[in-house]
Amino acid sequence: MKILFISVIFILIILNILVQENIIEVTKESIVTKCSGLNVTDTAYCLRGNIKTFYKFNSTKDSINLSFNELKEKGGDCRNYAFLYEELGSSLGFNATTIRTEGIKGVMPAHRIAVIYDSITYCKLDQTKVDCRSILD
Repeated sequence: MKILFISVIFILIILNILVQENIIEVTKESIVTKCSGLNVTDTAYCLRGNIKTFYKFNSTKDSINLSFNELKEKGGDCRNYAFLYEELGSSLGFNATTIRTEGIKGVMPAHRIAVIYDSITYCKLDQTKVDCRSILD
């Protein structure tokens, strides 16, 4: 019994390392498959959990649109991740958009987040943060 327990723990550790090192390939399609059939809140957390496996902040010029693979390899900023969340949320059948704040020159830079929503609930996805609210709250 003890050997079985140790074996299971070892396998879980190896799987975690493989996912964290992106040896197990994460694709937009695999994320959509994993997050399919969930409500808005669970979808937002599922998307965030998958993005977190390769998330790297890397300030990027707004004129550059990164492919999914470039984002995984090089990282991106709030704009890149917001557009990815918007695309994935739409692919999963939810309403999705991004919101940009202008910032204050020399004080605070502009910022962009994604919002996915249905008729009752909306979730703000801000890089690796999720905040969901319901009109019923």
